[in-house]
Amino acid sequence: MMCKITVAIFIAFAIAGRAVGQSNEAWWLTVRFQPRDATMEGIPIRQIDPSWTAASLLRDAPLPAAASERGSTLQDHGATFESAGDFDQDGREDKVLVGVYKTRTGVSGRFLLVLSSRPAGGWMKRALFKEPGQAGFSAILGTKKQLVWATCMECDSFCEVIPRRGSWKLKCESQ
Repeated sequence: MMCKITVAIFIAFAIAGRAVGQSNEAWWLTVRFQPRDATMEGIPIRQIDPSWTAASLLRDAPLPAAASERGSTLQDHGATFESAGDFDQDGREDKVLVGVYKTRTGVSGRFLLVLSSRPAGGWMKRALFKEPGQAGFSAILGTKKQLVWATCMECDSFCEVIPRRGSWKLKCESQ
């Protein structure tokens, strides 16, 4: 009898400990994605980065249930996984996309990819920015006049995406 009580107490503490230990962090801080695609926007991933074995755009990735809860959606935070427009004002449509990747050496991470439309159709790579580490969340915040790449929707750490005379750069801030 004592053994059953001891086991019951142990299970109760284990369950209580698990509940206490559960993360109250926002979904975008804990979600991880599995890179799985060989092409993006019709471009083989090896043309985007020769070291990649797989990559996926987040717009195509399944999100956790918490991502649809009130106050936690992309729309609630003015965020998106893709933005389109003539950002560098060269007369061609641009796409700014976010996703995750994996290399031949097993390194994972997240990326921001800038594509421009080709005169004959399709897309060409203009810029690629990578952040090795977790194959986690990132999004585009901002407007057509100012794009921001962020890995958190409520943090003070972000990178402004700046088109400049035929090239693109990031200006990162962390507060």
